[in-house]
Amino acid sequence: MRTIDIVVVCVYMLGMLGVGIFARGKISNMDDFLLGGKRFKVLPLTATIMTTMTGAGMTLGMVGAVSRRGSGIMWDLIGVAIGLFMMAAIAGKLRETNKRSLAEVIAGKNGKAPQIAVAIIATFYTIVLTGQNVAAVGRLLNYAGSDLGITPVQATIFAAIVMTAYTALGGLYAVVWTDFVQFIIMLGTAGVIGPIIAISASGGIAPIASNLASNNLSLFNPAVGNAIWPSFTFALLMLFGVPGDPTSPQRALAAIDAPTARKAFTFAGISMFWWGAALSIIGGAAFYLMPNIAEEWGTAEAAFPVFAIKYFPPVLTGLAFAGMLAAVMSTADSMLLLCTTHLVYDIAMSVAPKKLTEEKAVKFLPWVTVVLGIFALFIALRITSLLATMYFVFSLVSASFIVPMLAQLYMPNKCTVGGVTTGVLAGGAITAIMYQVNYMGPGGDPIYTGMLASAACIFIGSFFKPSSVGAAQ
Repeated sequence: MRTIDIVVVCVYMLGMLGVGIFARGKISNMDDFLLGGKRFKVLPLTATIMTTMTGAGMTLGMVGAVSRRGSGIMWDLIGVAIGLFMMAAIAGKLRETNKRSLAEVIAGKNGKAPQIAVAIIATFYTIVLTGQNVAAVGRLLNYAGSDLGITPVQATIFAAIVMTAYTALGGLYAVVWTDFVQFIIMLGTAGVIGPIIAISASGGIAPIASNLASNNLSLFNPAVGNAIWPSFTFALLMLFGVPGDPTSPQRALAAIDAPTARKAFTFAGISMFWWGAALSIIGGAAFYLMPNIAEEWGTAEAAFPVFAIKYFPPVLTGLAFAGMLAAVMSTADSMLLLCTTHLVYDIAMSVAPKKLTEEKAVKFLPWVTVVLGIFALFIALRITSLLATMYFVFSLVSASFIVPMLAQLYMPNKCTVGGVTTGVLAGGAITAIMYQVNYMGPGGDPIYTGMLASAACIFIGSFFKPSSVGAAQ
């Protein structure tokens, strides 16, 4: 990678730290750190939703998957888009709760037990996804600095330090505004410049399409080369993964009002179709021009960064890497912040509310973020497949959270402490066990079995002691 491109990447990383330092002055209470003071309007909110949804798996993983699925990756993106439209539909209900986290939303009037249950699973989910995305940033920096002798471990450590620092300094305020900057870079390089260079380098769109067709895939038809039921399962998994992802309700709660949240989720959903088309073209070109990429680099997920190094001109190569880093770091910082939220606000403050007041919690939230960032680094150094990790944790949180959340939003009087708590735990436990024994169950993914178990627990629980604030305590 050329020196000028490395300079561009370094400027980008330092810029993210600068935003975190600036945002530090905006944090004075719990709402500021966790929800950015609930003051975000449509544009920054759309940007942070979009960038959070397009992390390592949805960027590097999807480009790498084009060699196996062609435009079949669009099934995943369609699922994400519908999930975002679903979030737009329920954003008003979420805002009405006036809560600070998904765990609080699901707990409703049922006390601390379901809140802690949600938070435990959400903490696992967010720390794993933080590690996954830190690993992806480390790989990108390794590709960029391989000529300088930078090792994967060194690159991953550096990525973890930068991302942890600006998240700890500025909370959600820093996350949203770094996401806004990253959204502009990401959309410009991967969404516009990338496809143009891909088509130009390949000699047009026809060679890309023909190469995929020779492998029984299509650049334009997602159904070609992709069995219908597995494709539908991928789409449904992504659909459920959006409202099940704790960052989605958090963004709805952080909006300045309900109409703003609805617009932001709608615009982000529409953007996903553009994103999927752009990644399909880049991935198709990468495997047309570099058919042995997986053998040479050890993984097909290296396709996008290696393609940028070889075919992007000076400066644009650096910007392309900044765009890929943007897509990945925006998810990493969101997950790290959510992990801090669930561990401190939903668990620690629920267990010891008298000892850990909001005033005390605000002071050490940044330090908890730093510790969790270090823990995420250890996870990052052990992750091998970005896409497989994403599918697993999406299944886990979808099975655990979606049914209880919808039940609390639309049938709160039917929800009980036991029903909601066991619904959360049963959905997560069954999904995790099925993955562990490698039994995917009906539909090709444990998510369906887990969601049915979660719904059954809530339904059975509704026949017992009705929920009330007094009873819950």
